[in-house]
Amino acid sequence: MSGAQFAEPRSSQPLDLIAQQASDNGWEGLETLLAPVLGAKDFRPDQIVARHMARIFEDPRGKEILEWILDVSIRLPYKVQGRTLEETALNAARREGINSLAEVILTAIAEGKKLTEEGKT
Repeated sequence: MSGAQFAEPRSSQPLDLIAQQASDNGWEGLETLLAPVLGAKDFRPDQIVARHMARIFEDPRGKEILEWILDVSIRLPYKVQGRTLEETALNAARREGINSLAEVILTAIAEGKKLTEEGKT
């Protein structure tokens, strides 16, 4: 595969391959690509990614992107009330999934800042 090389091998498909499969196979391809992966996963980034996230946060353009991510996730009102108990539970689970992405990003930024500070001393 040509293109960007990752610091470590990905446990999932590279972004360009995902985009290609999604455009070639339509909804069926997306459903296959987005099928849940069973098993525990530590979502903390490696040190290289964490440092990049901290740098992105320090750049005004990168900060605008991160602000937008927070706007469409954890800053939205938490309204999950459904017509039934099951619908309410599903709405809450969906919202937790949306919020968890922002939380993982914020954790990566904090870890990257910490690593950067440790590297300066």
